[in-house]
Amino acid sequence: MSSIRNNSTSSTSSSRRASVMNTLKEHHRASNAAFQALYGVPVQQPTTTRNNSAASAHSNASTESLDSQKKSKRSSWASVKSAVQANRKAANAAYLTYYGVGTNPVRSP
Repeated sequence: MSSIRNNSTSSTSSSRRASVMNTLKEHHRASNAAFQALYGVPVQQPTTTRNNSAASAHSNASTESLDSQKKSKRSSWASVKSAVQANRKAANAAYLTYYGVGTNPVRSP
């Protein structure tokens, strides 16, 4: 009877593990998609170690792509900065609308 119990417990734990793994994978995909949407650059997966000749050939070939990535990052950063400035202006306008100009609480001496 204990073998039946162990089998049902192991199948429950394996299905629970599979459910957790699927949830984690979906979260990972969503995080990568959010990163790409924010920065406009796909997430690069970590690579394994390479030999020096392959690494140097890769670095020479990708110099042009690095320049384009830097430009893309600059433009992304500029758009983030402009969005923050717009948010700050809107928050200041809302504050002034709600509290009025120059209203301070009265302080008693």
